[in-house]
Amino acid sequence: MRGFLFLAIALNLGIGGPDKDPRDRIFEELQLDSVVVSAGRAYHSTPVAHTTLTARDLAKAAPASSLPMALGGQPSVVATNEGGTGIGNSAIKIRGVPGNQTIVTLNGITLNDAETQEVFWVNIPALGKYIGSLQLQRGLGTTASGAGAFGAGINMITDTPVLPGGGAEIAGGSFGSFTSLIRASTGITPVGLFAEAAASWQRTDGYIRNGFANVRSVYAATGWQGPTDVIRLTLLHGSQRSGICWEGAPLERFLARDFTYNPSGQYVSPDGKVSYHDNQVDDYSQTHLQLLASHNFTPGLNLQTTINMTRGGGFYEQLDSPAEGPVRNAEGNTLWAWRTELRRTSEFFKGSAGIYLSSFRSTHWGEYSSGGHFYDNDARKREIDAWLRAEWMPLPFINVYTDLQYRTIRHEMHGPDEYGQTLAYDKDWNFFNPRLGLSFTVGPALSLYASAAYGRKEPNRSDIQASQDVRPEKMVDIEFGNRLNV
Repeated sequence: MRGFLFLAIALNLGIGGPDKDPRDRIFEELQLDSVVVSAGRAYHSTPVAHTTLTARDLAKAAPASSLPMALGGQPSVVATNEGGTGIGNSAIKIRGVPGNQTIVTLNGITLNDAETQEVFWVNIPALGKYIGSLQLQRGLGTTASGAGAFGAGINMITDTPVLPGGGAEIAGGSFGSFTSLIRASTGITPVGLFAEAAASWQRTDGYIRNGFANVRSVYAATGWQGPTDVIRLTLLHGSQRSGICWEGAPLERFLARDFTYNPSGQYVSPDGKVSYHDNQVDDYSQTHLQLLASHNFTPGLNLQTTINMTRGGGFYEQLDSPAEGPVRNAEGNTLWAWRTELRRTSEFFKGSAGIYLSSFRSTHWGEYSSGGHFYDNDARKREIDAWLRAEWMPLPFINVYTDLQYRTIRHEMHGPDEYGQTLAYDKDWNFFNPRLGLSFTVGPALSLYASAAYGRKEPNRSDIQASQDVRPEKMVDIEFGNRLNV
C-alpha cells in the first residue's frame, strides 16, 4: 500500500471531559460489562493469555479500517485485507490459527458461520465502532459456544449508553477510499430507559484491480435498566458488495513488481485480447437481532439469557467460461440461538454454569446467467453446549482454574454441491473439552500462570466436501506465561 493517505474529521458530543470517552465510562460508573454481560471472558487472574481492549483502544488502532485490521498490532495477530486499503474483505490469524478455528462471539452468541466456521468480517462492517469492549484470547482460552471454538477467541460485548451524546466521523484517502459514521444515544434516562443508534458507510476502489468495496452497516440498541435487572434489544445489520480478490496472484507477478495484479475474472477473448469480467463480485447482507435479559438475585449472583436470530443471504458472481457466461453461487441461511448462564462471584470464588442451544439452516444453489439452477444443496446443524467453570483462591496468591465443556452436534448436508458431487451427510458429534490452570501472584506487578487444555471440534463444510469420512480435529494446548502490570 505504498503512497496510501487518509484524512479524518471527527465530531463527538457528550459528557465526561475532554480526556474521557463516554463509552469507557460504563466500566467505572455502572460496571455493566463485568456484572451483566461477561459471557465467557477471562478475568485478570485467569491463567489464559488474553488482551482486553475498549472501544477507544480500537478507534486509536485503526479508525477507518475493519476490525481485523484494528487488531493487527496485537501480540500473535496477523491481519490481512484483500483490497489493500483496510476497507472491505479482511481476515485474521491468531498464533497462525486460521479464521475457521477462531471462535468469535458477540454478547456470548457465536458469530462464526455454522457450516464454514468462518467469520466474514466484510458482512458486518464497522463492527469495532459498535462494541464497548473486546477480549482477544490466545490458545484454547475459556469456554465459548459454537463452531470454531478451537485455537483462539475474540469475545465482543456491546455496551449500554451511560451518557447522552452523539457524534459523526468522516474520513477520506487514497484509491477513492471514504468512510463515514454517525451515532446518537439518549444515555440512561431517570426512569431507566435507554436507546442508541449508529450507521456507517465505507467505500474504496481498492489498491489492487477489482479490489473495490461498498459496505454499509446499522446498529441500534434499546432497553431498560433497573436496580437489579436489564433488558436490552440489539439490532446489527450489514450489507456489502465487493470485488473478488481471494484468488491471489502468481509469484512471477510479484517478482515483476506487478503488485496490483488480480487474476479474478480474467479471460482471453477470441481475438486474443486479455479482458476482465466487470461484475466479478461478492454481494451479501446479514442481520443480527439479540434480546438480552439479566437479573441480579444478589450482588454476587446473576442470571443472564440471550436469544439471538441471525439471517443472511447473497451470492458471488464469477466468469469461468466466456462461452457459458457468468454464474452465481448463492446462499441463504438462518441461525436461532439461546444462551443462559448463571454466575456466582465472591472475593475468593468465581463460577458459572450455562447452556447454549442453536439451530442453523442453510440453502446453497447455483444460477446460470441464462436462467436455471445447476446445483441445490441444503444443510442443517443443531447444537447443544453445556459448561461449568470455576476459579478459586485457596490462598491469597494462588488461583485455581477449571473449565469443563460438553458439546453435542448433529450436522446434515444433502443434495448436489457446486463441485458436481452429491452430498448425503448425516453425522452426530459429541465432544468433551476440559481446561485446567493455576496462577501465582508473585508481587503487586507480577503473576505467573500455567494451563493445560484439550479441545476437539467438528469438520467444516469444505472438509466434508473433500471427504465425507473426515474425522474431527483435536488440540492439546499447554502454556506457561507471566503477566506484568506496569
